[in-house]
Amino acid sequence: MLRQPLSGFSCVLLAVCALMRSAAQPACDPVTQYVDNTDGCCRMCPPGTSMTSLSTCTEPNCSPCGNNEYQDKYTTEQKCTLQPYCDPNKNFKAAVHTSKKSRTTCLCEEGFHCSSKECITCIPHTSCPPGEGAVSIGDHAHDTVCKECPEGSFSDESSWSGACKQWTVCKTGFYVSQRGTARSDNTCVESGPSPAAYVVPILVIMSLLVAVGVFLCKVKPELFKRVAKCCMKSTHLPIEAEQDPEAPIRIERITPEENEDDDSILTGVPLTDNGNVLVQENGKLEQLSRQESQTECSQVCYNVVSDVQSR
Repeated sequence: MLRQPLSGFSCVLLAVCALMRSAAQPACDPVTQYVDNTDGCCRMCPPGTSMTSLSTCTEPNCSPCGNNEYQDKYTTEQKCTLQPYCDPNKNFKAAVHTSKKSRTTCLCEEGFHCSSKECITCIPHTSCPPGEGAVSIGDHAHDTVCKECPEGSFSDESSWSGACKQWTVCKTGFYVSQRGTARSDNTCVESGPSPAAYVVPILVIMSLLVAVGVFLCKVKPELFKRVAKCCMKSTHLPIEAEQDPEAPIRIERITPEENEDDDSILTGVPLTDNGNVLVQENGKLEQLSRQESQTECSQVCYNVVSDVQSR
């Protein structure tokens, strides 16, 4: 028997019926409600609780989750879910469950990171060797990233968290005795005295000596020769004899009239061939020792310099 095709009126009638049926069903909230075939939209228990068997559609009986349990969404379940166990033998920190509405995340101990996306266990961070520093310090989810220390910085230890340190800049009065490397710092050493500290005093002394010599040469040439001879003898320097060494030594007596201008300077001091000073005491010639001769000559030089300065 052949079926007759539906007329246009029949198609419209079927569509209207379908719309009426769908309108008769209640619109439930998919997050907080569930659909019951008899009562329509029913309420679910909130996060952190579970539903007991005594619940009704409009007034559910919800029980809080127990210790180490959680429920992170609205539910019709009669039991909460257990929190995960963070095993310290796998390098996890001891878990502290602070909420019954969310799942606790097991965290790796400091210096460790998850071995995989699932984080079943924790493994140690990479340790940067001397000469390299951590440019990205490892955490729970990522490993440490090491990089060679750039010029001007160094790292002298193995560390998963230590960055490269800058070379030390030597402070004033110190200089770099050994330049730093990627593994060592600059070595600073205290600077010694400046060369000027030696040059300046020497130049001053030489200038003074030249001035004294020029003064004596122009004003008192005979006295200059006598002082030069005495000073050279006191320092054991060879000098030319002014007279025959075999000739007898003459001793001149100094009277106040002969030394009116230079009463502070010793003149007419007789010397032996070895540079020792001869003195006359009670009509006898006595030879002074080397040390006494040097003292006499030093006194002559000192008197000359004092006389120049006073003038």
